[in-house]
Amino acid sequence: MMQTIPEAILNWSKSSSIQSKKIPELLNDHGKDIFPISSQPLIKFIESREDIYQTLSNQSIENTRTWVLTQSFYHYFNELSSLETKLICNANAGIISDSYTVKFDRDFKQIASTIIIDEGFHSFCSLNALRQVEEKTGIKPIKRHKKNSAEHIFSCCRKMVEHQYWNDFTLVVASILEALLAKDLDLCLRAKNRVENANTNEFFYSLQENHLRDESRHSCFALLTLESFWANINDQERNNLLPAIHKFVELYSAVISFGDKEFNCQIITELGLNDEIANDAINFYAEYKRQDAKQIHASMLNLLIQTKVFTAAVDA
Repeated sequence: MMQTIPEAILNWSKSSSIQSKKIPELLNDHGKDIFPISSQPLIKFIESREDIYQTLSNQSIENTRTWVLTQSFYHYFNELSSLETKLICNANAGIISDSYTVKFDRDFKQIASTIIIDEGFHSFCSLNALRQVEEKTGIKPIKRHKKNSAEHIFSCCRKMVEHQYWNDFTLVVASILEALLAKDLDLCLRAKNRVENANTNEFFYSLQENHLRDESRHSCFALLTLESFWANINDQERNNLLPAIHKFVELYSAVISFGDKEFNCQIITELGLNDEIANDAINFYAEYKRQDAKQIHASMLNLLIQTKVFTAAVDA
């Protein structure tokens, strides 16, 4: 039996950012950070180490700060755009096209259609923001790896699942990530008032506020979708999917704790810092992000318990 879709979720035309919000514009706020320090603690690490000051003697610490935060901005919004188009849009397209073991009703398909539109718009806004920042700063993005961190973990975990359930596993992971995205955006906006973020350009927060406007609704729909899906599959499929879901939670929690190690190591390498400093930087990052990581991990477990995928006694 399908869950009932609340009217607030069905009433897309009045609430979506694509129909009611202007695309944020980057103003010439000289001296402002384009990305919050709390989201890229490598800056605090760099500025706390005398040996790094000496290594960076040929370039000012201020220029280094600007470059690292700009690269972090590029990385964050590229990852976000990729996640929303490759995983979330594809998963919702599968709801519409009856690609899963569970066939969803017309209301679910209607909302899935609106989410594809919203996520396409979010991707457009992310790419537009990247263009604006590159034009204003003149800083070119460093080369990215092909798969974002969530997509890479998803691909690894999906190999644990029988091939006949691969599409279903896509829906489960996309639902988890969609539900988590609202939490992540909320944490990011709450951090706006932290001392280290006092110099952050409002452009970043405008992008996040527009995004959260839609993601709160998307999160509710993702939970309804996951709960309905899980209630309507048989025990054989549940038993096949559960180990991969557990592994996804484990690996994704590690990414939240340590950040994208490949990207952060790439930043450190570009700055000409050695492996010992790189290792110290990764550990510093994990310690700094410990509390946020705990909250995201707890949210992941709670949503899986709420949707009855996990049982509180056994799985959490």
